[in-house]
Amino acid sequence: MLHDPEVRSRNGASGWFRVLRLLVFLALGAPPAAAQAFPLCDCDGPDAPCGNGQPTALPGGCLNSTGGKGVLHHMGGSLSVASDDFVLGTHFLPPDAVTVVAMSQNDLRVPFGDGLRCIGGAGAAVYRFPIAMTDFNGRLELGPGIAALSAQRFPPAGHIAGGQTWNFQALYRDPTGPCSRGVNLTNGLAVVFAP
Repeated sequence: MLHDPEVRSRNGASGWFRVLRLLVFLALGAPPAAAQAFPLCDCDGPDAPCGNGQPTALPGGCLNSTGGKGVLHHMGGSLSVASDDFVLGTHFLPPDAVTVVAMSQNDLRVPFGDGLRCIGGAGAAVYRFPIAMTDFNGRLELGPGIAALSAQRFPPAGHIAGGQTWNFQALYRDPTGPCSRGVNLTNGLAVVFAP
């Protein structure tokens, strides 16, 4: 059954459980190679735009105005296109930040705004999901229904299909960020979808 595609924000204790689940996932390693999601482009080195890279146990984007690294991760659901119950989530973004999640089949690592751009490049198309706002805790969820939303919103080359790898990243407004450039980005997240 396909769910209506939606972008929603949540708050409450369930967010901490999801962060804990992500930390356990990172400690135990990636799931089997068939269908998996793994972080890309952790902002932890000298290529941070204004020295705002920070090595941490949790992969994320460059430091933002909250003092944390914006994180994009797999919040729940399967990676099956048929089930279409995959949910992406952000943590540690500024509250009430205008945010857009985008996807591309290519990845890269170049400075952009107060962060690192991790998707696109080499002529690859970048597909943008609807603009949304983080909640007062800096969290946002996209899904379930991401595959259906890609089919409704993007040309055929942007439709998510089983066996494909798509790289996701969130760009968000951060007017008081450390580099004073007005925008920052989360880490990237590579997702290998199952049929």
